Amino acid sequence: MNRKGRRRRRFFIPYGWIDVFKLLIAALFLPGLYVLNAPQPALYGYIGMSVVAFIAYAADKRRSKKGGWRTPEATLHWIEFLGGWPGAVPAQLLFRHKTRKSVFQITFWAIVAAHIGFWVWLYVM
Repeated sequence: MNRKGRRRRRFFIPYGWIDVFKLLIAALFLPGLYVLNAPQPALYGYIGMSVVAFIAYAADKRRSKKGGWRTPEATLHWIEFLGGWPGAVPAQLLFRHKTRKSVFQITFWAIVAAHIGFWVWLYVM
């Protein structure tokens, strides 16, 4: 606590090993595509949509604290589906946003599995 009796904000500390694993999946995905010589537009699309996802999560968290208009969960999922999931992983953990909603997390990780599955299928076939 600081002098005014308020709790200090701590920088991101993972909840545990599962969060470290989540970050590794997101952190290794784009370099993995680069190593596999994935098309550059796909890489740039993932990078751009990851930035959009990170900003969308930050804005939604800010609005949730202030009681303002919120971003619908479906919109967040569409951003993730369009390639923003690598940016959504650190945003969820950094802002502690949407990490406890099990239905949201199930949908989110289904999107992640679909993306990874697509690239595995594309390069194995």
